[in-house]
Amino acid sequence: MCDADPSRSPELEASLGIWAKENDCSCVDLNSDTQFKQIWIFCITCAGLVCLSITLVILLTETGKQQIDNDEEEGAKEKDTVNRKSAAEVKKEMEQALEDTEDEPNLNKALEHLRNTSSTKNGQWRPIWGTSIKELSDIGGVGTELYFRFLKRLGLCFLY
Repeated sequence: MCDADPSRSPELEASLGIWAKENDCSCVDLNSDTQFKQIWIFCITCAGLVCLSITLVILLTETGKQQIDNDEEEGAKEKDTVNRKSAAEVKKEMEQALEDTEDEPNLNKALEHLRNTSSTKNGQWRPIWGTSIKELSDIGGVGTELYFRFLKRLGLCFLY
């Protein structure tokens, strides 16, 4: 199969001969593509299997999380300490804060304000990876839940 092709230029034939010698081959065959097809079929099959395995893992873990969320809703309905204050309470606190202002910044008051206005659970910061999407919905509403679902799906798109 490695016969000289009259349609190829002599320079190409010489280059193929040098390339074959450098790679310890008897010749370089440009006409046969059986191994090329086999390699591509193997690569596409492997890529499909990897995508399938990642998708299965994601689907199985999401199903488990949804079941856990449903069990939590049906069981004891504990409410997280998300401080919801009325507009009058917030206005009163703002007026009191303006009256209590000092010339020097107070780091302790700033940290206390941060903790009081942040989303905490029993006075502790919520874990980044341990907060479920349902909890995010309870804290920030449906828009927050949709935003984080979108980010999760977008991450999956870039994973593939």
